[in-house]
Amino acid sequence: MQIGKIVQINNQQCFCLGILFLAISVVFLFYIYFTNAKTFTTAQELKNVKESNQYAKIEASVMTDYFAIHDYAGVEHKTYFIWDAKNVYLVDLNEETRKQLEEIYTYSYNTVDTNSPSSVTIKGIAKVIPKDLQLTAMSSLNKILEQDIVTEENSKDIFGIYYLDTFDTPMFYILEKFLIVLPTLSMGLFFFLLLFLKKRKTKKIKDIKQRKIHNA
Repeated sequence: MQIGKIVQINNQQCFCLGILFLAISVVFLFYIYFTNAKTFTTAQELKNVKESNQYAKIEASVMTDYFAIHDYAGVEHKTYFIWDAKNVYLVDLNEETRKQLEEIYTYSYNTVDTNSPSSVTIKGIAKVIPKDLQLTAMSSLNKILEQDIVTEENSKDIFGIYYLDTFDTPMFYILEKFLIVLPTLSMGLFFFLLLFLKKRKTKKIKDIKQRKIHNA
């Protein structure tokens, strides 16, 4: 549809097209919400995650100091080993989450027998462990354990496939999904804007005619 032809449509057509595109946008929004709400509002156990970029959590009970640092989009990410009741995971901790784990961190390095603190739930986005991080984690954990237990063959059984990124949040992925409706939403707003401009132009023409009649 050419711009010239769009401008030539009447006010009723503008209104109907605006309503149509906005209605399509609303339908898409509801569809996106109801098909993705659970994925991005309910964190599942990291060990149960089946694909990357899922909202996940760990019940942290023991941890190490960070063993790797990498720069991501200008932000320094520090990666830690964190255990729940059974498994060990790789986790990128942001500063706020790291502070929440201070008691667990102190307990993990305490040489005196003390009561273990309550576990802390940490949440983030599950991401595939990159090869370089996998190799660094293997070497680091073997040093901690003082045994060559972790190998490339069994590392997926020990660490899993995904690490937890607490710097990332579900909001980015929700907004990414909502961008799907941007074209239809823009078209709806365009036709309402066009309707407003056409009415404004019509009013100006009427005002000019009335002034001419009055001055005649």
